[in-house]
Amino acid sequence: AGIWQRSKEGALQCCIVTTQANQKMASIHDRMPVIIEPEYMEEWICSSDRATVEQLMQPVPDDTIQTVQVSNYVNNARNEGPQCVEPLADSD
Repeated sequence: AGIWQRSKEGALQCCIVTTQANQKMASIHDRMPVIIEPEYMEEWICSSDRATVEQLMQPVPDDTIQTVQVSNYVNNARNEGPQCVEPLADSD
């Protein structure tokens, strides 16, 4: 989930909305992005009811996501591109 706006200068600004981590993510970080399932996107975009929006901002079930170990290359905010998400080779 995300929110965006256009600044007074005309630049697009965006923010990824986070929530507490589900069990799968908790070993990596205490927060995770809010993931809005496709069938709830219209509610996320159009609802002005706070309770509805807060209900959508819950962690997804563990089986909804997959975790893959990547290199430390991703830790530098200046690094971009596919190398940020390339899985580490098995060490077997």
